[in-house]
Amino acid sequence: IDLSGQLTAIAALGSLAGWGFGTASDNLQKTLSRHFDGPPAEAPERRPTVEPKIAVALHLHYPDLWPEFEALLEATGRQFQLFLTLTQPDAALAQRVQARFPGAEITVYENRGRDVGPFIQLLREGKFDPFDLICKLHGKKSGQSGPRMVLGEIWRQVSAFDLIGSRGVVDRIIAEFERSPEPQMIGSRRFRLPNEWKG
Repeated sequence: IDLSGQLTAIAALGSLAGWGFGTASDNLQKTLSRHFDGPPAEAPERRPTVEPKIAVALHLHYPDLWPEFEALLEATGRQFQLFLTLTQPDAALAQRVQARFPGAEITVYENRGRDVGPFIQLLREGKFDPFDLICKLHGKKSGQSGPRMVLGEIWRQVSAFDLIGSRGVVDRIIAEFERSPEPQMIGSRRFRLPNEWKG
């Protein structure tokens, strides 16, 4: 029996449980089955006359995560402009992205500021000015092994599923912005603080 492996697994489970992702929790089961519908949509107070112009900003320090995001983005069924930021040039990835999302803008930025630095740079350059809604995504990883790695994997998947997990999820978020001018930002409800697991 590998005692260090067992201790790592116990620590990882404890870390996940602290965010509401205990082994028997609905949160974890839905995430692992790649299914989360979110709260029911409220009818918008006013129906838009035109579809909103949407930008998707995805930062990938880890290009191996592209297939995960590619599948999720395809499932949204919405038109959007993709802005992909990388920290290293990757011709093969650029070719694959362009083949699936023609017109995607792929930019390499210095690896500073994690995912926020490239996003702020795109803002400064006015890339998002023509758009009504911006979806910011991050190809997060945390560590190579152990509890941090497990939490990072779940955190990335939950955050992505809660924003672009299905056409229904995307439609509910857009409807919320259309229903009221008050919301300025919408993120994963499961990582809002305080919540029932964290103060």
